[in-house]
Amino acid sequence: MYAMSLPPLVTVEKIDRPRKAVFWKGDRTGALGRNRSAAATGSQQSAPAPRAATCSFPPPPSPAAAFLTGRRSAPYFCPPDPPLQTRWGEEAAPRRMGWKAAEKLIGHWKILRGDNVMIIRGKDKGETGLIKRVIRSQNRVIVEGKNLVKKHIKQGEGHTGGIFSIEAPLHVSNVQVVDPVTGKPCKVGYKYLEDGTKVRFARGMNASGVVIPRPEILKERRKPRPTSPGPKDTPIELVLEKTYDEKAGIGMPDL
Repeated sequence: MYAMSLPPLVTVEKIDRPRKAVFWKGDRTGALGRNRSAAATGSQQSAPAPRAATCSFPPPPSPAAAFLTGRRSAPYFCPPDPPLQTRWGEEAAPRRMGWKAAEKLIGHWKILRGDNVMIIRGKDKGETGLIKRVIRSQNRVIVEGKNLVKKHIKQGEGHTGGIFSIEAPLHVSNVQVVDPVTGKPCKVGYKYLEDGTKVRFARGMNASGVVIPRPEILKERRKPRPTSPGPKDTPIELVLEKTYDEKAGIGMPDL
């Protein structure tokens, strides 16, 4: 067994009180109090006392305690930085990361591309036009030639720059389909005919109730299918070619 020799005990005659450092409101540099000398002499300080936060520094441990605990300095506690101040000396409200509610998207659209609609709100109220585009991810539509805004476009390859007028999107609640009979805006509903066909019809006050057919433009593809094979397409002759026959041994791996 090894004998461990302990240092002689040290008698502490006087224990000093914990030192304190003053942090005033608005002091975010982490430095000690600005008026330490003023506090020592007992003079008045520039900042009010209720707004001060203190950092406590306990006295260092004795050599014997440091040897037994392995800690040469005592732990200390420092409060967090004081809040910011506004220009007029008031406390600034803390910033909070708020949640933004997701916009509820329309599940079943009743207004389609190519419909004749009337704008019921906005600067073009009362004017009619055709739906040029439906933006389902934003619940908005673009009416051809309506709700024009100015846009600056830089000059680039193949086009000249300048200020152009383009159609800005409108929320779908700002337009209504025009009744084919009365010529007034109306709501659109769905119903089934006797043969089971699902159709749209005009409903609401002063609506005729007639069937609103789907626009013919929906039957056309925006990007027509190519008639000739491209560089990455496989010709149909090679697709229909039979390259595997178990009985004849065509396409069988060599074992």
